[in-house]
This record gives sequence, C-alpha cells and structure tokens, in this order.
Amino acid sequence: MLVVLNIMCAATVAAQEPVSNTQQEQQLDEVTIEQARPGTMLMQGSLGQMEVINRAGLTKMACCTLSQSFENSATTQTSYSDAVTGARQIQLLGLSGIYTQTLAENVPILRGLGYTYGWDNTPASWLDGISISKGASSVVNGIEGITGQLNLDFAKPNQGQPVYIDLYTDQFMHHEINSILRHAFSPKLFSALFLHTTQTTMPNRWHSVMDRNNDDFMDMPKVRNYNIYNRWLYADEEHGVQSRFDVRLVYDRRKAGQMHGDSIGFPYDPTGQTIIIGNDKFFSPYKVDIVNHDLHLSNKTGIAIGNKEGQSLGIINSLTRHSMDAIYGFRQLHGKEYTYAGNLIWNSYIGRPAHAYQAGLSLDFDHIRLEYLEQGIVATYDRTRRMTSNTYERRTGAFAEYTNTAVKNLTFMVGMRLDRYSLSGTDKHWLFTPRMNIKYTPFSWLTARLSAGRGYRTAHPLTDQIGQMATSRQYAFLPQQPELEKAWNVGGNLIFTFPTWNGYEATLSLDYYRVMFQNRVVADLDAAPGYVYFYNMHQHSHIDTWQADLSMPLGKGTDTLHRLQVHRPTSGPTAIQTGHRPERS
Repeated sequence: MLVVLNIMCAATVAAQEPVSNTQQEQQLDEVTIEQARPGTMLMQGSLGQMEVINRAGLTKMACCTLSQSFENSATTQTSYSDAVTGARQIQLLGLSGIYTQTLAENVPILRGLGYTYGWDNTPASWLDGISISKGASSVVNGIEGITGQLNLDFAKPNQGQPVYIDLYTDQFMHHEINSILRHAFSPKLFSALFLHTTQTTMPNRWHSVMDRNNDDFMDMPKVRNYNIYNRWLYADEEHGVQSRFDVRLVYDRRKAGQMHGDSIGFPYDPTGQTIIIGNDKFFSPYKVDIVNHDLHLSNKTGIAIGNKEGQSLGIINSLTRHSMDAIYGFRQLHGKEYTYAGNLIWNSYIGRPAHAYQAGLSLDFDHIRLEYLEQGIVATYDRTRRMTSNTYERRTGAFAEYTNTAVKNLTFMVGMRLDRYSLSGTDKHWLFTPRMNIKYTPFSWLTARLSAGRGYRTAHPLTDQIGQMATSRQYAFLPQQPELEKAWNVGGNLIFTFPTWNGYEATLSLDYYRVMFQNRVVADLDAAPGYVYFYNMHQHSHIDTWQADLSMPLGKGTDTLHRLQVHRPTSGPTAIQTGHRPERS
C-alpha cells in the first residue's frame, strides 16, 4: 500500500534587489511524498503489544476469508478445528482461539455456537484491517480474552468506491463472489450493503478430482454460503453525534464424508457402520452435513457531552440468534443460542487529557440449548444415546479504567471490573477482573511493555471440541457441569528498531507470556482408548510462550518476517491420575 501525501507550500520571498518596498510572493510547485507501508505492522505506539494487518496485508492473501487472513501474521497461527469440514481457528500464545476475545469494532462476535464455523463466514475483502493484541486487554470489553484480543475493522459506508466486486474460482469448482455497494443518502446518512456467496458446484461423478487419494472420502467439503451484511452510519459532526447500525444474515451449509450413496454389498466397510435389517446387510456411508444460521443486530452510538475535548458517552448494544444442526454419520448435534450484550461507556479525563479514564456498566445474557444424539442399529451395539443441556448465563457488571500519559516516554493503564455472574440461576458469585498495561520508551529505538490481568470463559465442551464428532471416540463427562474457566496472563515485550544496509528500518520483537489456569475444562484424549473425557481441572496448569520476530524490508514494497516461537505447557495431575474417573455415558 502506498500512502501519498500532497503538500502545497507558499512562501514569502524578499527580492535580492528590490525595485520597491513591496514583497513578492512565489507559489512553489506541488511536492508528492510516497511511503510504502508493510502489510503487517507491530505497533510501537500502542499501549499493549499489538499487530495490525492492514488492507495491503489482506490483499496479499491468495484467498479469501477471515480464517485465511493470518498466514503472514507474526502473532497468531491457524489450524483446523475440524479437518473433515475444513473449519479453521486461530491460536494465540499456544492456546486455541476460544481463549481469544473476538470483536467487530468493539462489538463481541464469534462466541458460543458461532465460533467454530464463524471464521469462514467473514470475507477478507470486507475488512479494512485486523488488530491483534497479546496479553491482558481492556476491561471495557468484558471479562473474556484470556490470551488476548482480536478486533475486526470493517469497510466503512462513507469511505471507498461506490461499487466493489471481486470474484474467485478454482479447479475444484469452488466459487466466491464478494461485493460492497455504498450510497450516501445525505451529507449525514450513509449506507453500505455487503454481499457474499460461496458455492461448490462440482458433481460427485468427478470422482478423480473430489477424491485424489482414492479413499472414497471427499478431500474438501462442498460448501454453500449466503452472507448479507447491511451497515448504516449517521454522522452529525456539528452536534457531536455518531451512530452505527448493523444487521447481518448468514446461511452456511457444508457437506463432506464418503462419495457414494447407500449401496448393498460394498466391498469394504471403513467406518464399521453396517446396518442389519432382517437377513440383509446394508452399508451406510459416512456422511457429514452441517447447517448454520446466524442473525446479528448491533448498534453503536457516541455522543459528545460538555466542553472537554474527547468527553463522550458511548452506548453499544448487540443481539445474536444462532442455530446449528450438525450430522456426523450416526451422530447429531443440534443447538440454538440467543445472546445479548450491552455496554454503557463514559469517556473523560481528570484535569487534563494526560489523565484519561473510562467508566461504565455492562449487561451480558447468553442462552444455549444443545442436544446430542447418537442413534442407529449398528453391528457393534444397538442403542440410542442422548444428552441435552439448557444453560442460561447472565453477567451484570461495572468497570473503570485509568490511563496516564503525563510522564514523558511512559504510559500506564490500570483497569478493574466487578461482575455478578449467574449460570442457570443457581451458580451465582462475584467475579473480580483486574488488568494492567505499562509501556516505556527510554530510547527512540527501544520500546518495553509489561501486562498482567485476569480473564474468564464459559466452556461449551461439545462445540469447543466439535472435531471429536468426526472420530470414533465416545463422550464421557464428570457428574458436575463444566465450571467457569479462570486464568491469569502475565508477560512482556521488547521491540528494537535499527537501520539496515539498504536504507530501511528493521524491527526485532522479543516476547514472553505465561497463562496460568486456576480452572480449565479439559478434553482428555489419553485417559482410555476410544473415549474423550471432559472434566474440570482445578490443579495448577500453565503454558509459557517465548517468541522472537525479525521483520526486515528487502526493498520498496517487499518485507520478510522470520519467526522463532516456543511453547511449553505444564499441567498438574489429571482426574484420571488422581483416581477421579469420569462417568461414561
């Protein structure tokens, strides 16, 4: 990306040999300054450790969704949470992305049921940038974010060309269409309509393309996705009012599994799923069919109040309804989720802007209803297993955060919040969340940061570990329900900048973070063959992460990134080792 700055200069020049006492004015020519910006940047000016993937970085990706936008990131890694359906997730500080809080312009998204497949439902071409923060983040956005925070910056209704369209296709007959349509209804009212569809149109008869290793399973899932996102912006600068309203609808269906339909006398049975009716044996092919529906409404309103610069009242409301119906062979998982999140934020300062603070109230409500079903007449057993859960989670909280920039080269932020937590109306207790960030820049070439804070997360074992649905493992749970996950995150970062031989500036970043769990809901795959055990681990467990990154531009518009990352997880004795064996259901 090129940043172009046009400067018009005017100067008053006195004549060397004036003919009179009047001065002559000379208009200088226009000067154009160009500076190449790398696609990913480690932000030295931010309080916490932050990496930004801007528009230039997003356009470097070959394809196409949010989950595929982190390939050049120095902070995160991507992995498959479910290889059968191609669902992806990010990893931060060596832990799954379920421990990273994801926001869309400070509005919570990708929570609960919507997390697993939501990463593939946001086209990268809709984004202006992605901000990734390691360590303890702001308490303003809630109690989540154990490992860090990820914030998506969507294209604005009042910025950019009126019509944008991009197309993608490949040899697997996988097609994508993205478009953005903008319109200004008045100088104060703007709207943008985002449209996306993904279609995999390859027929099963193209067996050699869909199944290149000839194991009768699709190498890639067949996807059908429709995504509509409508954004409205009202901006009244004269009265200091700005309001954004967003509505989004998503339909996503994925099919995977074996290529053939039902057949009699199939030569082999790779899944062991043989249905016996009378004296006849029927092979039931392994099929995967997952359907997600998502409706999301949100509003952000900011009102400037008083004569203080930057003093304002912010109101954020969001409402989400998500449903998922997943079939993995003889296993089924059906779920519905209703989520509300509200935030009231007051921004001001004490005395002067160097002593800024935020304070406010929040309300979060989450209702999830799940049903797991395993049924069929199978050669190895003849029974139906059913598990259901119906949880209501509510959090009401108050928070305050203070930021000090009064000392030269030093910035620190201290925040805390207190929430009343209730799960299904029975488990009620208070949650205290302190967080702290410090940044010190003793020299222009050195920036040091420290962060510490506490985070929480509500676990949903069946959806958090949905990839286990595609295995032959059976589920086993402890009698008690999963408890709230709790952890501390402590760490720091050093950033050095130095000139290179070719006239550019290189950046060396050194990180260390430790995440210490006080309780974690564990999916134990090693307890017994053929089972996955879910239970609360109250014993101490932690993970240490060391990382070194060297970013060095080789020329105009070209930069290289070298990364060394080490994770060292340490955990206490498991429930199996201590003799508390979960019940098999």
